[in-house]
Amino acid sequence: MKKVFALSPLLFLLFAWNDWQANTETIADTHVGIGRTGTCDGRGICSMSLQSGQAPAATESRASLGFDPEGALFLEFKYADLSNALISSQFSTDLFQVESDFTIPGSVLRTIQAKDTVRTIQAGFYPMLKTGQTVRVVFD
Repeated sequence: MKKVFALSPLLFLLFAWNDWQANTETIADTHVGIGRTGTCDGRGICSMSLQSGQAPAATESRASLGFDPEGALFLEFKYADLSNALISSQFSTDLFQVESDFTIPGSVLRTIQAKDTVRTIQAGFYPMLKTGQTVRVVFD
């Protein structure tokens, strides 16, 4: 009986660790071009690259791309990294519009450990989850 009680904390830690690992997010820090930039005209994602320690170009914003604990692909922005004009034009409603299909670069997919080697965000409307500091677009 003593052995069962001695193993109980170890078993609890093992299961708790596995559950914690399953509920963490895999995230890539990216630079994302949205809306009217030098390479596109309209709404949605125009470009995406991994952050390389440099500031984003004038037409890009910092964002985190990843999978949430349920496996849904998301793109999350901090309001502090977005211009007022971009917030007004792209994030003022509850849906994020992607006017044209956008294929996520392979380097970004590898960073977030995606199972797919090619992943395209289809044109459409996607829900946004807003907090006081961030806006998260959920694609799945």
